[in-house]
Amino acid sequence: MVVVQNVISILLVICTVGIAKQMNFIKNKNLGFDDDKIVYVRLRGQIPVHIEAAKHEISLLPGVEGIAMKDCPPFDFRNSTSGIVWRDKGELKNTEKGSKFGSETTRIDDQFFEMMDVQFVQGRNFNGAISSDKTAYILNEEAVRQMNLEEPIGTEFALYDKWGTIVGVIKDTHFKTLHDKVEPMVFHMFNDLERESYFSILNMKLSGHAIQKSIRQIEAIWTKYNPDVPFAYHFLDQKYEELYASDQRVMGMIKLFSLLAIFIACLGLLGQSILAAENRIKEIGIRKVNGAKVGEILILLNKSFIKWVVIAFVIACPIAWYAMHKWLENFAYKTELSWWIFALAGLLALAIALLTVSWQSWRAARRNPVEALRYE
Repeated sequence: MVVVQNVISILLVICTVGIAKQMNFIKNKNLGFDDDKIVYVRLRGQIPVHIEAAKHEISLLPGVEGIAMKDCPPFDFRNSTSGIVWRDKGELKNTEKGSKFGSETTRIDDQFFEMMDVQFVQGRNFNGAISSDKTAYILNEEAVRQMNLEEPIGTEFALYDKWGTIVGVIKDTHFKTLHDKVEPMVFHMFNDLERESYFSILNMKLSGHAIQKSIRQIEAIWTKYNPDVPFAYHFLDQKYEELYASDQRVMGMIKLFSLLAIFIACLGLLGQSILAAENRIKEIGIRKVNGAKVGEILILLNKSFIKWVVIAFVIACPIAWYAMHKWLENFAYKTELSWWIFALAGLLALAIALLTVSWQSWRAARRNPVEALRYE
């Protein structure tokens, strides 16, 4: 029973620490963009036909640092296509049947990458003042990699037979969650915001500490142009946290079960130690009469419990490793199962066992040997 209880306790402790390590990895992972203090709203109702005027008014507010458009939230998925072709050294590519290159495609304006602090590895950002950029494209590194393009900048590129050129390449950026690998992405510009922006996303980067004041001012502009649709906004960083809500719930449940398993294991160890001390009370008395010290008695009574904890540790480690390995398969980007997680769980189980058992063992070792020898 002691072994089984400790196997469960050690297993749950390893899983708790492992999940916490992965969640900390997610929290500190550089996603390749800045989502701090960014508020976004979905354009509905009448505001799309007034979007240029609304954007201008919002951009003049003192608490607004930047404003940009995208056809969906960064973590969302708009569409994917294999209807892409390009010319590499004069040869038309991606025209063969079967396994063709495909990519997510999304519309943005020329302010989106700057506001999100996305880094370019080649080329430049879109520029609304350059008319040819209306048919230009920006790709991420993964798209360039899968297309086997050695010199992507200036490459002729077509999406749905709309030809243009690649003007920039951004770093692979984790717009989606870390559950998924970075996939190829193709960005192109809105050609006509008032016609194309319905149900798209207006992103606003706020500054300073008067964020709620800025939001009220933005809401007033929204209501001016769109009185029939309530102003519903979201903070981008909070939305990204919500994407990991199920993982957080798993960690919370395992924490609770870990505490419960440790408590039950302590009760089991305490009961076993009381029984062991009572069964060996005469032996303890005889050993003390023959000069045994308190420390030697403690070792005598505790060594069997230590042995059980060690056996439980040996059984629990491979089970925990397999369970954590399967859970981490849900993430394309993950932390490592470090050896110290298993060592920490083993030491914790050993410390709890010693603290639980030693109190009862110390009482038995300190008992008067005369009383022990009279025990019936």
